[in-house]
Amino acid sequence: MGQCATLHRTTSVFFREFTANPGNFSGLAKDKGHKTFDQSFEGLRFILSKNQDPENINLATQIFYPETCTEEEDLSDFDFTNVPVDFDYESKSIYYHDPAKVTAIAQLLETISIEHFRGLFDPDELNKNEIYPAGVWNKKTGEDQAFNESYILQEFEYLKEFFISARNEGDYILSFVG
Repeated sequence: MGQCATLHRTTSVFFREFTANPGNFSGLAKDKGHKTFDQSFEGLRFILSKNQDPENINLATQIFYPETCTEEEDLSDFDFTNVPVDFDYESKSIYYHDPAKVTAIAQLLETISIEHFRGLFDPDELNKNEIYPAGVWNKKTGEDQAFNESYILQEFEYLKEFFISARNEGDYILSFVG
């Protein structure tokens, strides 16, 4: 399995409880939804950053790499075997988007139609720029083909729906990349 980014939607109540006790991941079993972008998140970030003004490039970058985080905690002794979701935890801080940032990102994603996103997808450009996973982006068709146009379009639709739903319900989004 390669690198992935997992986003978790959570209520403000759970977020406050979680930040008060960062080692308590049990509440993630009750998250409002999560989505794992398995090896696609860097491609999404790159494509969403194309032809954007600097502010929107910053927002596109922050989708998977939020600027805000909890205070550093020493979780080196924490047993992650009982964590209800599958992710690798390497950071000492939890990176997240508050509802205001979720709203800003959702608004950016709403301005990008599926047709416009399709026009920005250039597998040769992704490969040339060594966007992870480098060298595998392609124009092949078929449901069983990975890293092609239909794959990245589906991932974009999931991302867009995820942020819009989170915005509509005033949620926080936690981000784990590993």
